[in-house]
Amino acid sequence: MSATLMHTQGGSVAAGFVWISTSNLTNELYRVDMNTGHVEDLGSAGHLGGEGEGIDATELHDARIHTLTVDPKISPVWFGHFKVS
Repeated sequence: MSATLMHTQGGSVAAGFVWISTSNLTNELYRVDMNTGHVEDLGSAGHLGGEGEGIDATELHDARIHTLTVDPKISPVWFGHFKVS
């Protein structure tokens, strides 16, 4: 891989990539090209202060990745749906 990812929480394999969610300070999302190992930062899953958890890369409707983020107080829990260009 072209970068070391810290606090990884979830992964999904689809469309030639490994999609990774983290629980770092910004709940960052990444995709790793399975052929080259190149890591691309996709941005934040949001809800800073909470804990980034799982990710699924099943293409559904208009979204490619789906995430789960837990609030620092444990409730609420957010499901995110994101397009990737």
